[in-house]
Amino acid sequence: MEFVLQASMNGEYDNELGKVKGLILQREKISAFLFQIYDYLLIAMTKPVPEPTVMQQRVAAADAAMQNVLANGGSLGQAMQTFDSYAAVNHVQVVQINNNLNVEYGLANSNVQSCFNSNGDLTVVNGINPCIANLENNSTNSDIISITSVQPTDQNGNVISTFTRGQSGYVKVSIYSGYSTPSLVTINLFDSNLNTLGTRSIKYTLTPGTSKVVLPYYVPTQSKIGLASIYANVLTNWPNKGGTSESHEQSYFVGLL
Repeated sequence: MEFVLQASMNGEYDNELGKVKGLILQREKISAFLFQIYDYLLIAMTKPVPEPTVMQQRVAAADAAMQNVLANGGSLGQAMQTFDSYAAVNHVQVVQINNNLNVEYGLANSNVQSCFNSNGDLTVVNGINPCIANLENNSTNSDIISITSVQPTDQNGNVISTFTRGQSGYVKVSIYSGYSTPSLVTINLFDSNLNTLGTRSIKYTLTPGTSKVVLPYYVPTQSKIGLASIYANVLTNWPNKGGTSESHEQSYFVGLL
């Protein structure tokens, strides 16, 4: 009843503020996400989510995919099934989420987190992890350079929740730097089958403060529909040319239609 009343009250301001796309409700024992679909109210409830941003990205992508089904004449049942498939998250994505949250809340060093593979394991050779050994022998600038946000956008810079296969989208990367330095900014897009859809990059001179880099990204038609992941990195150069990471990797969920 609480959710229904909340949705009804929000509708009173549609003319002045526009329709509500969704709501997030945080309580001690649950987190809830609400969406209005015609005369129905869709409620997604989970255990308490300490950091709702990741969940919000997934639900926003799922909602956009669901609305696309309805706009093209699909049934409510088909729309709900689409929502469920887009909101799902796989093991590799969970590992990346944990990496990002560990760094964000100061529970781990970003450089050490980058040494874990996609399964959350450290590769050991003769009792030594080569990545960590390299970190101990080479200092980096990750404490001074950091990726503050990664966002999928349209050509006008508006944040969106889905990319369409066979078309180009854009990825905006915001980077904070404490000094001026030439850097290599890269983005990777992986579809729901964890297939890489290619890398886009740009060599960019960071300046003190926040820099915003926008890269176009063509999404191949053969990409798997569903929840995809964007990964952004800042490097000194390509690894095969001796480049090293300057910041922890940052990711963002986007739906592929």
